[in-house]
Amino acid sequence: MNLWKVTPKINLLTFIILICLLSAGCNQLGEEKKNFWSKYFSYQEQTRNKFFFTEYWDIFLGTLKPEEVNLLKKEPNGDMKLYFHSDSTSAKVSKDELKEKGGYLVSVLFRESKFSERPTFFYHREMKISNIEIYTINDFWKWLRTTLSSDSTDSIIKSSKAYSFFSDLYEIQTSEDEKSYTFKFKPKEKLKQFDEFHYNRMMRILNVMILDIKLLTSDDTIFARISNDHNMFKIIALKDKFNNPEEKATLKFDLDLFINFYGLKIDLKGIQYKIDYSENSKNAIMKGYYSKKPSVKISGGLLYILPPFLLNLFIPDDMETYFNQFFDLAINGNKGKGSFFETKISKVGNKMNILSVNEGEIFQKTFRFLLTPSPKDRKQAKFINELEKKLLLDFD
Repeated sequence: MNLWKVTPKINLLTFIILICLLSAGCNQLGEEKKNFWSKYFSYQEQTRNKFFFTEYWDIFLGTLKPEEVNLLKKEPNGDMKLYFHSDSTSAKVSKDELKEKGGYLVSVLFRESKFSERPTFFYHREMKISNIEIYTINDFWKWLRTTLSSDSTDSIIKSSKAYSFFSDLYEIQTSEDEKSYTFKFKPKEKLKQFDEFHYNRMMRILNVMILDIKLLTSDDTIFARISNDHNMFKIIALKDKFNNPEEKATLKFDLDLFINFYGLKIDLKGIQYKIDYSENSKNAIMKGYYSKKPSVKISGGLLYILPPFLLNLFIPDDMETYFNQFFDLAINGNKGKGSFFETKISKVGNKMNILSVNEGEIFQKTFRFLLTPSPKDRKQAKFINELEKKLLLDFD
């Protein structure tokens, strides 16, 4: 089970941070890279416009509730399927396989299963993008090296349209030995005027969450660290670690997460996620998977009154057991393969094809804290659309 997929509040926050950081200095990547992001964002926008308010949105992301199974086509062997397609002008969903060429094609498959005697859904999600401009991991590393090694990093970020849209307070400092740099920033308060719903939700998350992400090489050397102090984010990075990537490498993410949810304290330490990467002149493959269960500690009381043992009455198991089973499923479910993604990039002339697969198991009945908001509670993510537009301006 993908933690970011079932906790979209954190996923949204991560997406915003990533977009802002990637926008700095991206004008150095050229028109071809702008065309890649322009097409990709147009597919995403059409998909959001069509499905964001509907019951299909969670299914599109790869999650399913028992009451939603009637939305899928059930095969005689028990497989349940649904197909999505979007291009730059429209989006649609079908119970029958779509044969469209080009654009953004997503297929989802679910099947009833069990893990440790608990009902689950096996899921297999495929995303295909064909004949799109080339954008590879080397382009990302080129941007990263340019930004970190530039003497004008401050001016690069200042000139970013996407970054200035999201934040108006930041600090950049280089260590005395010039081996690392520290970058601090926080969301812009004026965003509240643009999209009050998402701004307030993001601030609530930041006020109850302490995040600490360590990025490590395969030999366990920490080369970057991301943390927050309420709504202020801090990134520390070692400059000399951002060289050309090896043809075959492993990147580790070690995550500690502490949430104080109205007095209920959830402390997760040592969530470890690995990404294996390999590349040659024609193809690149990236695979991500959970590699280590975190320690879990639940304490305090909801609203500073209800202790965990009373909350246990409203969820399938006690809370610590639930979180332990959650990560056990992520690592050992899916017949021992766990939850993973695998993305393959194939170069065809001056274009490329992308095939990305997500696979794993999800519990049929999940703790309400991990569920996405129901469609009636969602608001259009206007500022995400605007961020995407600003990012494209940064390529000019």
